[in-house]
Amino acid sequence: MSVEASGGRVEVDNKWNNNDNPTGYVGVHTKVLMKTPSGRDILSELQFHLRSVYDGTEASPKDMSHGIYKQIEAMPSEVAPGTAAMQLIFATAAPGIAHGS
Repeated sequence: MSVEASGGRVEVDNKWNNNDNPTGYVGVHTKVLMKTPSGRDILSELQFHLRSVYDGTEASPKDMSHGIYKQIEAMPSEVAPGTAAMQLIFATAAPGIAHGS
């Protein structure tokens, strides 16, 4: 049975196509809402990244920029001061992105 047939839904956020993201972050986030047989909701998110963006280590561009992201998220200002730092971090992954690693 498909997720939709059981009353759930799937949402895909392709951040590769997000030209409004000033940080340079790329990836695909997929949210899945599933219904259990008893009617409870289970919400999960799967994130897909190239190895050059996230390799599972704290030294990956995704993890390095996450601390900056959390600080920016807590700020009320429209212009996030960490954007330039995040752009620099993700730019280090650009050579790997270009080669599909």
